[in-house]
Amino acid sequence: MFRHAVVGIDLSKVSKYFVKWLPSLRSIETKRLSLVHVIPLEVVEHVAGFAVDKLLAELRKDALEKLEEYARFLEDTGFVVDFKILGPAIPARKLAEEAERINADYIVVASRGHGWLRDLLLGSTVEELLRISRKPVLVSKPYRHAKGEGAEIRTPPNPFSGSPILAALEFDEYFDSVVSCGVGLSKVSRAELVLLHVVEEGDEGQAKERLERLVKSLAGETSVRYVIGRGRPHKAIVEAVEKLRPGIVLIGGKPGSVLEYVVKRSPVHVFSCK
Repeated sequence: MFRHAVVGIDLSKVSKYFVKWLPSLRSIETKRLSLVHVIPLEVVEHVAGFAVDKLLAELRKDALEKLEEYARFLEDTGFVVDFKILGPAIPARKLAEEAERINADYIVVASRGHGWLRDLLLGSTVEELLRISRKPVLVSKPYRHAKGEGAEIRTPPNPFSGSPILAALEFDEYFDSVVSCGVGLSKVSRAELVLLHVVEEGDEGQAKERLERLVKSLAGETSVRYVIGRGRPHKAIVEAVEKLRPGIVLIGGKPGSVLEYVVKRSPVHVFSCK
């Protein structure tokens, strides 16, 4: 289910910490990593003539050196690794296309976390990727642990080691995807699965009944329980993350404000399930 991941590498200063984090994916039985660096279209679109060819050659040379270094490290940790440089292009679209082309199981990208900057590390790339990808997207975070220009960047811990997995469930078209993803991750990592459903208002009895039936049906597969949140879904999910301290939060891949808010504000990694 999670054997092959496309990994978006933007070659920023966070990339080396992100790469050091990637061995965490061994915990969910990921065997193969396809590292993809996309040269952003905007880098060259205002450069004319021969200078474009020269700039692209320099960018590709620098990227190749870094990708070779990252590939060697990841191969030493037990992964099968391949890599490529694409573009100039719109990174989100190329990552989504490449994941489809090679039939990867999911896509992994890094973000800077929440609160210190309004945008994710990859900026609109992550947001667009969440909207357009037909593959699940794992957003790895956070990489900054203090406010201000002098904030220290650290490699985050393995989210699948010793912490529960929180699956935020809505009774919509993504319900089965989130449950399937949660059960799969929980089984291979042996982490507890906590199912969260948020009730905005009214009677929560029907939701409890459905969650109780679901927990009962999954009890033989993995360690699972449920909790009910109250309030606006986007805020209630982040509040539950801060209270329950999971290693990762799963959420349906439905484009919109709830998904974007959780990805931006969650203090832990986010897996958008499709």
